[in-house]
Amino acid sequence: MCYTLNRLWAFNAITNEGTTSNDIGLDCGINDDDYDEGKIDDLMEGEARLVLNLGNGKSCPVTLEAILIGHEDVVTDVAWKPSWQDCKGSPSLLSSSMDRSILIWRAEVEDEITEEALGVWSPIVRVGIAGGLLGGSVGSTLLGFVGACWYGSRIAGHGHGGAIYFWSNASSGKDALEDEENAHTWESIPGLSGHFGPVEDCCWEATRGSYLLSLSEDQTCRLWASPGDGYNDDGSLAKWREYSRPQVHGYNLKAITCIGVGRDVGGEPLHRFVSGADEKVLRSFDGPKSTLLLLKQSGIRCEVDKEKRVDRAYIPSLGLSNNSEASEDVAGFRSVIEDSEKIKLPQERELGVNTLWLESDKLFGHNTEILTLASSTQSFLQDGEGFRNGNKVIVASSCKARDVENASILLWDVDQSKCVNVLKGGHRSSVSALTFSPDAKFLASSGKDRRLCIWHRTAEDAVGDYSLVAAIDAAHKRIVWSCDFGPSSNILATGSRDGFVKVWEVNADKEDGNDGIVNELFRFQPASMQTSVTAVAFLHTSIRNGEFLLAIGLETGGIELWSIPTFEASSTKGPKLLHQIPTLDCHSASVRRLAWRPQLNGIIANKESPRKIFLASCGLDNGVKIFEVSLDYQS
Repeated sequence: MCYTLNRLWAFNAITNEGTTSNDIGLDCGINDDDYDEGKIDDLMEGEARLVLNLGNGKSCPVTLEAILIGHEDVVTDVAWKPSWQDCKGSPSLLSSSMDRSILIWRAEVEDEITEEALGVWSPIVRVGIAGGLLGGSVGSTLLGFVGACWYGSRIAGHGHGGAIYFWSNASSGKDALEDEENAHTWESIPGLSGHFGPVEDCCWEATRGSYLLSLSEDQTCRLWASPGDGYNDDGSLAKWREYSRPQVHGYNLKAITCIGVGRDVGGEPLHRFVSGADEKVLRSFDGPKSTLLLLKQSGIRCEVDKEKRVDRAYIPSLGLSNNSEASEDVAGFRSVIEDSEKIKLPQERELGVNTLWLESDKLFGHNTEILTLASSTQSFLQDGEGFRNGNKVIVASSCKARDVENASILLWDVDQSKCVNVLKGGHRSSVSALTFSPDAKFLASSGKDRRLCIWHRTAEDAVGDYSLVAAIDAAHKRIVWSCDFGPSSNILATGSRDGFVKVWEVNADKEDGNDGIVNELFRFQPASMQTSVTAVAFLHTSIRNGEFLLAIGLETGGIELWSIPTFEASSTKGPKLLHQIPTLDCHSASVRRLAWRPQLNGIIANKESPRKIFLASCGLDNGVKIFEVSLDYQS
């Protein structure tokens, strides 16, 4: 049964009168109904509702002290104010409910001198989410609290969506509830947020990694950022916070790729990304002015172009698309930035409503649910000259497939809102891994059919004109979960459920069949053997002695860093384990994606000054993690 009220029971002083088994309670039936007024009226004031037999002729009568009626939905948790907080007078009780509120209860004091409680309890403080949005977004304010506790002089509430809320009191004293003037004044302060479902994909902002985007089966896309490029003024690591929730959807989100490299290099507008979900549609989003201004004012290097942008976006009731016009149910919410001189981070209630990004376009073409995405933005970051050859940022997408027709790969020109090519004949089942080479001349794909396909751009000035030039059957013994090109376009790594990582050579000069185009260079198992390899990611610049750095994610949640030798050294050297991230710092479930933070000018490191970079990961344990990696050339 679900109850919306609290019952307070008083354990009275132990007496020396023993009890028999028949004296344990007036009515102990499992169908006891506290709403039966006849039974309650039969109890005299102070009469024991239950008598506990403690043995040795001692007993403890238990009486019903009060019934607290104030919540409108299921009460999920209660907590007494701890005695170590110098609680004076009558005790205080905290209760949380699925009605989106947390109440502080207190008994009225009868005698101001003795401070004895009158026995009448009433709520003196109500905090929480004011009503929520009926028909609002799943990632916003529909659900209530599953727990609450006292956190020092603050109140902490655990939202159903996984967020931790905090409220502080205006009182400067030790006990806020004893301050008559400010006892009822509580204000919300920034809390802790995060995904409450498996995180399927993540990607960095395309140009300099100003922020990290992650999306999850909790149907939300979240933006994480840190001032000072991740470091404080004293060189210590800065905190990463959720600054925006660009997409709140009605389907589980599955794939994302950032494509905004800037109009000045002939690419897509800055701060644009494409996402895919358990639906047949791809959606592109553009950052609004409010979010970009908040990032810039927070000390985050976030370039703002001259592109025409909306102030903020809105999601209509029962809708899936973020619009630029407000509907009546959200028109009353305050702006993310009230004062241009005072930075105030959005609260959990505002993240799912106030910080949405504008949905700029929908891309139709797939017949089943979207599975994975990839883009050719790396070609613009290397030399900024991709546009001179007529190239554009190309997005490749795949969907769930059980036949050759649906196993096709679609290539998109998002800026023109059209599909520029359909790559057929390469696969017979779902394509779970896609990656473009740094110069965008090659597209590699693999998946459930264990086939590795290499698609080559046939013309320099053609947009999306790729054709199949090589296909390796049974590249692995089990499904291939991930693939990624190295800093050069002739090195490719694949990771599979068979527990092996393979490094391939892709020869761009040989286009007369499979022979010589794709050759296997290395095949090795991670240090944590007997586990599937679910993610691989190359750092897109060489490290010591021209070697490449490869990050490997495992089904167990582990992450390893390996050194991959170049062609010149491959005959005498093999892959080498550089570092295995401690288990406690890794994920507790399968790693879904690894992503190195983009570097504007590459990695410039030497023996005297090692360079530090960030590696992001996401997994099925609902977590997003960011690791600092130091490249020490002496190691």
